[in-house]
Amino acid sequence: MKRRIQQLVGLIKGLITDDRTPKQDKMILAGLLALILSPFDLIPDFIPILGYFDDFFMWALLLDYLFHRIDREVLVDHYPWDLRGYQRMQRWVGYISWVIPKCVKELIWAKAAKQDPEATGEKG
Repeated sequence: MKRRIQQLVGLIKGLITDDRTPKQDKMILAGLLALILSPFDLIPDFIPILGYFDDFFMWALLLDYLFHRIDREVLVDHYPWDLRGYQRMQRWVGYISWVIPKCVKELIWAKAAKQDPEATGEKG
């Protein structure tokens, strides 16, 4: 599991440094990655069940963003696993994306768009 997380972090770093990734996406990915890697939690992990919910929520938000907002070609170019793994992950993300309310996603994406006047919106 640790290796998979390291590969996922490498994927995100690759997307952040790729010139094809819009500035807005870079800002959101960097912010989400910083929140995930931060030793501070909204809910401390020692609280049973709830303590891990914020971690799960952040990973779900990050994965949802990767598979629904990042250009597929750019994502596949950096994806560290095979195409079957990509399709499996995409399906899994579809199952968990309901955890994040649409209004939360729209709020985060809109805040980032205000920071980047060249933002182009959702991928086609």
